[in-house]
Amino acid sequence: MERYMLVIDYNATFGRAVLARYNGERLQLEDVHRFENEPVRIGDTVFWDILRLLHELKTSLLRANFISEVESLAIDAWSNDYGFLSIDGELLYNPQRGQEIQTSEQQAALQLCSAITLYERTGKLPTASSTLFQLFKQKQKQPLLFSLTKNILPIADLLAYFLTGIATTDASSASTTQLYHITQKTWDTTLCKQFSIPETILPKIVPCASYKGTLTPAICQELSIPSSKVLSVCGKDTQCTALAVPAEPDQPFLFLQCGISTLFGTELQEPILTEQAASLGFSNLTGYGDTVTFQKRIAGLFLIQETRRYYREQGENYSYAKLEELAVAAPPLQCFIDPNDPMFFLPGNLPQKVQTYCKKTEQYVPKEVGEIVRCIYESLALQHRKTMEELQSCTNINYSVIHVVGIGAKDPLLCQMTADICQIPVIAGPIDATIYGNAALQLLAMDVLADTAHARRIIAQSETLQKFMPKTDCFDAYDTFSKIIKK
Repeated sequence: MERYMLVIDYNATFGRAVLARYNGERLQLEDVHRFENEPVRIGDTVFWDILRLLHELKTSLLRANFISEVESLAIDAWSNDYGFLSIDGELLYNPQRGQEIQTSEQQAALQLCSAITLYERTGKLPTASSTLFQLFKQKQKQPLLFSLTKNILPIADLLAYFLTGIATTDASSASTTQLYHITQKTWDTTLCKQFSIPETILPKIVPCASYKGTLTPAICQELSIPSSKVLSVCGKDTQCTALAVPAEPDQPFLFLQCGISTLFGTELQEPILTEQAASLGFSNLTGYGDTVTFQKRIAGLFLIQETRRYYREQGENYSYAKLEELAVAAPPLQCFIDPNDPMFFLPGNLPQKVQTYCKKTEQYVPKEVGEIVRCIYESLALQHRKTMEELQSCTNINYSVIHVVGIGAKDPLLCQMTADICQIPVIAGPIDATIYGNAALQLLAMDVLADTAHARRIIAQSETLQKFMPKTDCFDAYDTFSKIIKK
């Protein structure tokens, strides 16, 4: 019997609804709705337009049920931000876009609990826009708001609440808040007390891939659709992605979720909470089955995107395929940049920034378009090697494969360069890893799939994966790159 599930995937710029059909052997995906996610500024505060996102969610339900009756649905989204529900269950305060607290405010917060202690308890280093710091700041400025609040809910769970009336969150979403004790697997009451955050407003934590509720009769009547299950998958989108990595059972693997930025990580059974891991910037997030995704965010294809945008503004409308063609034709390993250097974070004439960096570090200065693009690609692949070695030093595991998922799986040049420079095979795909992961977690929640290995086998059967074997040894280039970024 075929099963139809609706996947709702929100990120900070757009949303997507995909109907997933499972026939017992593979998953097929069909887009039913795409929409923008545009925040709204009021004075100095930027809010997420949560009611518009709810409207788009209802539209997605209508369109999906027009194609086939939906058995279940689940929502994943970005992390850190949240909405307030009142004592009587009404939306009390619109979710704000992650507001970075000022340096002085951050220092005041860290007087209550040091960064390394936060890492040891939560598996994450504090960031200026973390849920913990946002709540700490908001509690100081709006104490009355907290006295009126019954629950706060992350974005994915808030939207699911509007459909079901059930206020829970899953373990993956909880682990992103920096209020979740990564080893005790519950809210950290000590941190709540230290930061004066009422533990009572934190929702019940449920396992990833579990039943949340059903569509309320009011929603079904409003949309004239049959009822369906609403499931908790991994509300944090990256944890859906990690589940979709088509790795072999019991084989240690690395994954690159490669897009505008890149997540480089692996899947473990226990968190790594050492000072070394903290100093290298790795985070521990909870995934399906209480696994831990040990990961680090690094620069990604934003550099290529910005290069193309600059040339387009100059009247040269290169396609990504043409830029790749020019890069392949350029001489290899002439010069490198540190992709994580802050000078590359902001938009604006990125080719010139590459030239400035190369000149400053006394390298060959690329002039032609292909030379500049090749420099960026090779530097991204060298960054992958650096991060791989850092991760291996933390886990004491030598990995034999890298899985590239997301947009980067469509980029054969980056995949081949990563294989060459890291000197291990690279397997590319699936591109829609987050969607596949969400759908597979729904099937796990309904006991249609047996376990993670079963889910990954189904995903591998649903996509054409491409394997890239190392062709050349780039040890000398990596040695040069390491010396350059230390300057």
